[in-house]
Amino acid sequence: MRAWTELFRVSALFSVPGDALAGAAAVGRSPGRGTALAIGASLCLYEAGMALNDWADREEDAVDRPHRPIPSGRISPPAPPGPFDCRRLRAQRARSDQLSSSSIRNPRIGDGACCIGCGA
Repeated sequence: MRAWTELFRVSALFSVPGDALAGAAAVGRSPGRGTALAIGASLCLYEAGMALNDWADREEDAVDRPHRPIPSGRISPPAPPGPFDCRRLRAQRARSDQLSSSSIRNPRIGDGACCIGCGA
Protein backbone atom coordinates (compact mmCIF):
# COMPACT_ATOMS: atom_id res chain seq x y z
CA MET A 1 0.00 0.00 0.00
CA ARG A 2 2.87 2.37 0.75
CA ALA A 3 4.24 1.95 -2.78
CA TRP A 4 0.89 3.00 -4.30
CA THR A 5 0.72 5.97 -1.94
CA GLU A 6 4.17 7.03 -3.14
CA LEU A 7 3.29 6.44 -6.80
CA PHE A 8 0.14 8.57 -6.58
CA ARG A 9 1.81 11.19 -4.34
CA VAL A 10 -1.24 11.21 -2.10
CA SER A 11 0.21 13.92 0.13
CA ALA A 12 -0.02 16.39 -2.80
CA LEU A 13 -3.74 15.73 -3.37
CA PHE A 14 -4.81 18.49 -1.03
CA SER A 15 -3.68 21.12 -3.53
CA VAL A 16 -6.03 19.86 -6.28
CA PRO A 17 -9.49 20.93 -4.99
CA GLY A 18 -8.36 24.53 -4.70
CA ASP A 19 -8.26 24.88 -8.49
CA ALA A 20 -11.94 24.00 -8.90
CA LEU A 21 -12.91 26.17 -5.93
CA ALA A 22 -10.94 29.09 -7.37
CA GLY A 23 -12.64 28.56 -10.72
CA ALA A 24 -16.08 28.67 -9.12
CA ALA A 25 -15.14 31.84 -7.24
CA ALA A 26 -13.74 33.43 -10.40
CA VAL A 27 -17.08 33.13 -12.17
CA GLY A 28 -19.00 34.30 -9.11
CA ARG A 29 -20.62 31.00 -8.14
CA SER A 30 -20.77 29.38 -4.77
CA PRO A 31 -19.45 25.81 -4.71
CA GLY A 32 -22.15 23.29 -5.59
CA ARG A 33 -22.64 19.97 -7.30
CA GLY A 34 -20.76 21.07 -10.41
CA THR A 35 -17.80 22.15 -8.31
CA ALA A 36 -17.81 18.81 -6.50
CA LEU A 37 -17.83 16.98 -9.83
CA ALA A 38 -14.97 19.16 -11.09
CA ILE A 39 -13.00 18.39 -7.93
CA GLY A 40 -13.61 14.64 -8.35
CA ALA A 41 -12.58 14.72 -12.00
CA SER A 42 -9.51 16.80 -11.20
CA LEU A 43 -8.43 14.34 -8.51
CA CYS A 44 -8.79 11.40 -10.92
CA LEU A 45 -6.87 13.15 -13.68
CA TYR A 46 -4.15 14.24 -11.27
CA GLU A 47 -3.65 10.70 -9.98
CA ALA A 48 -3.68 9.23 -13.49
CA GLY A 49 -1.07 11.75 -14.56
CA MET A 50 1.16 10.85 -11.63
CA ALA A 51 0.98 7.14 -12.36
CA LEU A 52 1.44 7.49 -16.12
CA ASN A 53 4.35 9.88 -15.66
CA ASP A 54 6.16 7.42 -13.41
CA TRP A 55 5.40 4.60 -15.83
CA ALA A 56 6.71 6.59 -18.82
CA ASP A 57 9.84 7.69 -16.92
CA ARG A 58 10.61 4.28 -15.43
CA GLU A 59 13.94 3.85 -17.29
CA GLU A 60 15.16 7.33 -16.36
CA ASP A 61 13.95 6.85 -12.78
CA ALA A 62 15.91 3.59 -12.56
CA VAL A 63 19.06 5.72 -12.83
CA ASP A 64 18.04 8.99 -11.16
CA ARG A 65 15.45 7.88 -8.60
CA PRO A 66 15.84 4.14 -7.99
CA HIS A 67 13.87 4.41 -4.73
CA ARG A 68 10.61 5.24 -6.59
CA PRO A 69 7.99 2.45 -6.61
CA ILE A 70 8.37 1.31 -10.23
CA PRO A 71 12.19 1.27 -10.59
CA SER A 72 12.57 -0.33 -7.16
CA GLY A 73 10.27 -3.18 -8.24
CA ARG A 74 7.61 -2.56 -5.59
CA ILE A 75 5.14 -1.97 -8.44
CA SER A 76 5.67 -3.90 -11.68
CA PRO A 77 5.76 -1.87 -14.92
CA PRO A 78 4.55 -4.20 -17.70
CA ALA A 79 1.45 -2.06 -18.31
CA PRO A 80 0.25 1.32 -17.07
CA PRO A 81 -1.16 0.85 -13.56
CA GLY A 82 -4.58 1.40 -12.07
CA PRO A 83 -7.50 2.56 -14.20
CA PHE A 84 -5.40 2.32 -17.38
CA ASP A 85 -5.13 -1.48 -17.18
CA CYS A 86 -6.78 -2.30 -20.51
CA ARG A 87 -7.58 -5.90 -19.59
CA ARG A 88 -9.58 -4.70 -16.62
CA LEU A 89 -11.35 -2.08 -18.73
CA ARG A 90 -12.34 -4.70 -21.30
CA ALA A 91 -13.72 -6.97 -18.56
CA GLN A 92 -15.67 -4.11 -17.00
CA ARG A 93 -17.11 -3.12 -20.36
CA ALA A 94 -18.09 -6.72 -21.11
CA ARG A 95 -19.91 -6.91 -17.78
CA SER A 96 -21.71 -3.61 -18.42
CA ASP A 97 -22.73 -4.83 -21.89
CA GLN A 98 -24.42 -7.81 -20.24
CA LEU A 99 -26.57 -5.56 -18.07
CA SER A 100 -29.94 -4.80 -19.56
CA SER A 101 -30.27 -1.27 -18.19
CA SER A 102 -29.23 1.35 -20.74
CA SER A 103 -28.64 3.82 -17.93
CA ILE A 104 -25.58 1.84 -16.82
CA ARG A 105 -23.61 2.30 -20.06
CA ASN A 106 -23.77 5.36 -22.27
CA PRO A 107 -24.40 4.11 -25.82
CA ARG A 108 -23.07 7.36 -27.29
CA ILE A 109 -19.52 6.50 -26.17
CA GLY A 110 -17.61 4.65 -28.88
CA ASP A 111 -15.68 1.44 -28.43
CA GLY A 112 -12.28 3.14 -28.23
CA ALA A 113 -13.32 5.79 -25.73
CA CYS A 114 -12.62 3.85 -22.55
CA CYS A 115 -8.89 3.49 -23.10
CA ILE A 116 -6.80 5.53 -25.48
CA GLY A 117 -4.62 3.44 -27.71
CA CYS A 118 -5.31 0.00 -26.28
CA GLY A 119 -8.42 -1.04 -28.16
CA ALA A 120 -10.45 -1.67 -25.01
